[in-house]
Amino acid sequence: MMGSRVFPLGPVIEPGPPKESHRIQDHSGFLLVSITLRDGAEVPSHVAKEPIIVTCLAGAGDFIVEDGREIISLEPGTVVTLAAGVRHGLRARPALRVTLVRIRQLGPEAP
Repeated sequence: MMGSRVFPLGPVIEPGPPKESHRIQDHSGFLLVSITLRDGAEVPSHVAKEPIIVTCLAGAGDFIVEDGREIISLEPGTVVTLAAGVRHGLRARPALRVTLVRIRQLGPEAP
């Protein structure tokens, strides 16, 4: 298909290092990343400059907002949207695979 790509991201978390991330597609309008956490690993709390969308593909974990003020349980099929500038992190229970889409702000009309 022209203008589209398919990325097979299976529902099984294979053995590997505690933290793994892969850039799937880096586009002018968005960045798509696969993140796998194993053995209770965490992505420390941080702030993204752009809005993000996180989709849980496999396993279970927590999406932690504003240093624990809100904890969203992640399981396959859960989608979380987050505005730019909001502090957040991830924690595996015990393993987790998500995709993250970082939406890049384009042009002067972007807030």
